[in-house]
Amino acid sequence: MSDDDFDESPLRWSDRHEAESRKQVEQDIARELEGIAWFGPPDLREWSLERPEFIWEGLVGVGMVTIVAGRGKLAGKSEFLWALIRALRGQESMFCGREIASCPVVFLSEEPGATLRGKVEGIDDGVRLIWRETMPWPPRSWEVIVQGAAAECARTSSKLLVIDTFTTWARLDADAEKDAGAVARAMGVLSEVCGTHGIAVVLVHHSTKLGEFTETTDVRGAGAFTDMADIAITMARIRDGSPRQRGLNIISRWSGTPDLMIVEMLADGAWKLITQGEQETARTEARRNALRATFAFLPAGPPGWATGAVADELGLSAVAARKKLEAGEEHGVIAREGERGRGRKVSWFRVPEAP
Repeated sequence: MSDDDFDESPLRWSDRHEAESRKQVEQDIARELEGIAWFGPPDLREWSLERPEFIWEGLVGVGMVTIVAGRGKLAGKSEFLWALIRALRGQESMFCGREIASCPVVFLSEEPGATLRGKVEGIDDGVRLIWRETMPWPPRSWEVIVQGAAAECARTSSKLLVIDTFTTWARLDADAEKDAGAVARAMGVLSEVCGTHGIAVVLVHHSTKLGEFTETTDVRGAGAFTDMADIAITMARIRDGSPRQRGLNIISRWSGTPDLMIVEMLADGAWKLITQGEQETARTEARRNALRATFAFLPAGPPGWATGAVADELGLSAVAARKKLEAGEEHGVIAREGERGRGRKVSWFRVPEAP
């Protein structure tokens, strides 16, 4: 066999084809790399803000995606966010104990107009919204919806975009919500508009728990929801707390964000801060406030009520009432008059709060 015959063999042709393909790939990569630039820390300090531009201090910021998750129709997510928007449009300086910066808002809502109209009471301008009856038909893709909302933000100089809920507007089925790749692509669309349009995005989603506050930020679906969000908040009712109180469990890239907030909805629809801070401290204070509410009927000093009378007032058995009283005593909310011991008379009274 001659050298020429060997050069034209299938084996040699395959090697040559592979080399040419590899060279083409390298050229393609080289072209892609032409638009990539590298920088040093001085460049970062020159280009970036010293701190984020927050709409709601530590929780909602320009260029950031905040996800707010909670049990559907139980957590009060929409009521809470509309209270925030009323504060923003009312030129208020604080919301639930943290500074806010007034700005126009674009809101995509899943609710029908009949339930939404009560939530927008008191807001006349500075909010552009779509609700159930005005949703575009046929339905648009997630990318089109988000880009359209971002364009409306640009047109109206709005700094905040709220999407309520992800399930309604992204139209991903239950299996797709568990797909990390699908969720990452959807969250990537939000991150892109945050950066290119200079807006803050709040994405409302559902949690996996049955409406009860826990120590974990538990968002339904793939972990990419919390991985790609800049701030993740789980909102839920608090066991043994006031029916109007909610716990906000928070994880954030920003060091100034509290781990936990306890908030309460007032009769007029506004919300107030009960406590905030690190998990253990905030939970202890929340428990103390709940116990204060439980024993508000007791006198502020001796003589107090007997254990049996307290049990009757609370509608509890004697054993359950004693456990509740001991918890109140442990948290410094109530005190007893009389000595411990079987057959000895003990009465209970409230401990005045420190001024």
